[in-house]
Amino acid sequence: MAGAPCGYGLKVSGSPGRGMVDRSEGFGERLLGALLDRAHEMPPQLIAPLIAEVVAKVGDRDVSILLQDYAQLALAPLPGRRLVVAGPELISDSHAGEAFLTAAPVEVAHDDGSVRMYLPLLDGSDQVGVLALTLDTVVDDDRRLLRRLASLVADILVTKHTYTDQFFQARRREPMSVAAEIQWSLLPPPAMSVPQVAVAGILEPAYRIAGDSFDYALKESVLHVAMIDAMGHDLGAAAMTTIAIGAYRHARRADVDLAEIYAFMDRAIAGQFGPDRFVTAQMMRLDTATGRLQWVNAGHPAPLLIRDGRVLQTDDVIEEHAAGQEPFGEEQLFR
Repeated sequence: MAGAPCGYGLKVSGSPGRGMVDRSEGFGERLLGALLDRAHEMPPQLIAPLIAEVVAKVGDRDVSILLQDYAQLALAPLPGRRLVVAGPELISDSHAGEAFLTAAPVEVAHDDGSVRMYLPLLDGSDQVGVLALTLDTVVDDDRRLLRRLASLVADILVTKHTYTDQFFQARRREPMSVAAEIQWSLLPPPAMSVPQVAVAGILEPAYRIAGDSFDYALKESVLHVAMIDAMGHDLGAAAMTTIAIGAYRHARRADVDLAEIYAFMDRAIAGQFGPDRFVTAQMMRLDTATGRLQWVNAGHPAPLLIRDGRVLQTDDVIEEHAAGQEPFGEEQLFR
């Protein structure tokens, strides 16, 4: 399979005019269908070249797939045949970063009349990265087809990342501790947004985190959220967090109340680690239909309360920092 060509049997149509590519609704459906069919059984390492070839069928070139790095500071290029691989692009200061932050396509016109397009890769509301490509000209049919293509590419990348280390390695921009590897493997998607509520989380410092983690789940109209902080900064802390998150999910899925979830987690940690080690936590249950919030504090500092862009109460998260670097700070909360 690794040596199979990435052809589709789809030809450029001459119907729109000589030298133009067919971007009609029917052509787009066939193209996206061909991508989906081939991606099903495609080895992960061939996904990026497959995407590049599909984009070429639309008449585009210079394709880059940029993935969010673990520190959420840059978009790192995914390597692969037929892909343009340059340096990382800062999320805070690049066209790719603008597309990523706004979840909307960005178009940059060049002097020769061509256009560089940056399309956000969204799996639902989870921001995966950005698809960048160049077109000679752009019309609404291009925009419609490429938006759909970007959505499908995001879904494929999310599905395939569990079968390979390739995407993980592209996103990792500095050495990561074993404890941090464990914590990242536990996490749900860093962000989720539906009309009723939005959730976003980050681990900081991303590459050296040990005992901190978070989890959430939306069950019909009820949002469940937990934040965990295990004692210590070593593999033992990561092990405690793993058990705490597992116990939390197990009890949450049994549809018991927050007090029972807390008690179940407490028994799990005490039974495994004894009375001398501990985990603190915040657990919340928000009914998004009524606005009713239930909250259990298991020895954790008070949460942040932010209203109208202003922090009304603070937690020590804003003092978190890597050795020799500036604290995380309140301003980071609003980036």
